[in-house]
Amino acid sequence: MTQTMYKLLDQQAYNTRFAYWRTLAESLIKHHGGDVGTELVNKFNGYGCDEMQITSDTCASYVPYLASKNNMAITNTVMYGRRSLANALDFSLFMAHERIHAVQFNKADIFYNFPAATSAFNFEKYQIYSPASYVMLIQTLEIDAYGKASMIVSDIASMDEIPMYSGSFAYNDVMGYQAAHEKLANTSGIENVLYTSGFITLENHMQKQACYKPRATLQRYIAQMPNIEASNVEIVRLSHADIHKIAGAIGPDWYTAVKHDEDKPLNPREALFLKMDKDEERMLNRLNAQLGITNEEDLPTLQDFER
Repeated sequence: MTQTMYKLLDQQAYNTRFAYWRTLAESLIKHHGGDVGTELVNKFNGYGCDEMQITSDTCASYVPYLASKNNMAITNTVMYGRRSLANALDFSLFMAHERIHAVQFNKADIFYNFPAATSAFNFEKYQIYSPASYVMLIQTLEIDAYGKASMIVSDIASMDEIPMYSGSFAYNDVMGYQAAHEKLANTSGIENVLYTSGFITLENHMQKQACYKPRATLQRYIAQMPNIEASNVEIVRLSHADIHKIAGAIGPDWYTAVKHDEDKPLNPREALFLKMDKDEERMLNRLNAQLGITNEEDLPTLQDFER
């Protein structure tokens, strides 16, 4: 048999496996993932989001749009790589996490406010989040997705028998999910949420995830600066209302349990869930200087443009 034939048969097997996992995982989430799981499936499908497989050796990711001015359409698609197809629970976790991101974007309508929007769309004017707001926005998106996905998978994991479960979790064991479920349902503050095995706190876990640290987020902002500076951009500040839209996009709105004053303007730099180190502060200061930001609280919010 030729190498080309082997590749063709491998791709056919992969296609079949993906179709099976997708159907099975959605059923597990909808019928065994509790109220949050049922809500997630209904909202994801209701927003017209899409899913597709890719051949790369990756897990899964939500892609809101393509960064090309030749294609201004919102993709609104969850993409699954080969590493996502380990077993039913792992795939259910990846599906829940990335579908939550899809619902967040659609519920909060933040497609056009990311720095990358200046390279993905061709508008006369943009409202783009400030660097500090962007850092807090990414943290909010991930806190919500990790926490709510853990709630869903903890319910699935409590089943007596999981179809075609190989015995390994991508994010550790069943007890971790059950602890996360209980903590997220009864939290007195987001800093106390546990969503991985071994009782790892949200802050400690996020510190280990480089892509969610302020440094990596700021580096992504820096990469978009040429497009931002070449565009007609209004820099805006993240608001309490923005966070509520994300935190309450699926299931309980955990931001109501986080200590903050709704009557005072949100200062994203001061309110970060995961604080910056000195190097990150310097990166932020340089970005703010480039953008002419002197006081974060003086920036308008998206709600100011709706009035």
